[in-house]
Amino acid sequence: MTAAALLAFFSAAFAALLGIAVLWHERRSLAHWAFSAGMAVLAAESLFSGLAANSVLLETVAYWQGYTFLALAFLPGFWLFFSLTYARGNYREFLARWPLAVAAAFIAPVVLALAFPDEIIIALGKPPGAENLMLRLGFAGTGLHLLLLLSAVLVLMNLERTFRAAVGTMRWRIKFMVLGLGVLFAARAYTSSQALLFHGGALSQQGVNSGSLLVACLLMTRALFRAGHFEVSIYPSHSLLHHSFTILLAGAYLLIVGVFAKVVTFLGGDAAFPLKAFCVLLALVLLTMLLLSDRVRLYTKRFVSRHFQRPIYDYRTVWRTFTEGTARRVEQSELCGAVVKLISDIFQALSVTIWLVDERKER
Repeated sequence: MTAAALLAFFSAAFAALLGIAVLWHERRSLAHWAFSAGMAVLAAESLFSGLAANSVLLETVAYWQGYTFLALAFLPGFWLFFSLTYARGNYREFLARWPLAVAAAFIAPVVLALAFPDEIIIALGKPPGAENLMLRLGFAGTGLHLLLLLSAVLVLMNLERTFRAAVGTMRWRIKFMVLGLGVLFAARAYTSSQALLFHGGALSQQGVNSGSLLVACLLMTRALFRAGHFEVSIYPSHSLLHHSFTILLAGAYLLIVGVFAKVVTFLGGDAAFPLKAFCVLLALVLLTMLLLSDRVRLYTKRFVSRHFQRPIYDYRTVWRTFTEGTARRVEQSELCGAVVKLISDIFQALSVTIWLVDERKER
């Protein structure tokens, strides 16, 4: 058994067990069902990919690759649905605003995979001088990767909005789930972008998907040990496209890789180009993790204050933030939520509680 097949089989088993564990031990909500269905699809895709990697005959490899792409067609719908419902108290509002996107994510990839199976993989072989098998995709295979790339960006964007709307203990509970899925779909964005650039690519690149699935499962397992991770109720803003790191980083990555591809083609080709593109993606993921880390921001403020004799808090900025955050809050619950978030952000407190006085009952 090859190392790639072993990694794929192990990742498939891990993903399947994780999906079963969530349904077995957790209260079953829409987010639970979407997560388990998404993990089942990932497990099936990784299993078929492992069977292809462990095959010798080209006909057998092509057979299992067909099933790999069929499983891939179900990924966008389930995970976009999960990203809209996970840890959100107002998920019904988001589902009502995104019906066409969710329907397209479920229907369009499956139609491509089932209606045009002969146009997914149009060639499979080992070119002269190449060490790995190469896939040549037809319009259906290219379309599947394009839809997967778009859905990966939407999933990451939704998870980012949920994470940024969370504060304190709520953020602590969902952190590793968001981080695990972030790793998974960042890797998917990488492999799909490579498939779109080269209209296929090396079969060995599917090992990136298996490896990222394994890392994601480890991170999500850590999340499952934090009590209440699925019961968190966060109310993110509906303006998902504004101030989004995901859109910025995805655009920057695709622009950089596109420019690199043109330069490499002009210079005559570079065998290490996929590795370089992956390093660019990895650097952007690490940058995102640093930018979203509350502790990194706090340590940076302390470092600047200690070594440059600057105050940690600027009272003008604090009062301006307080005024902007509370001026439009007319309901008691909205005002309390805004104040809690402000206090948590300023002092980096994981848990903030407001006690309200009931003057009538004197308590």
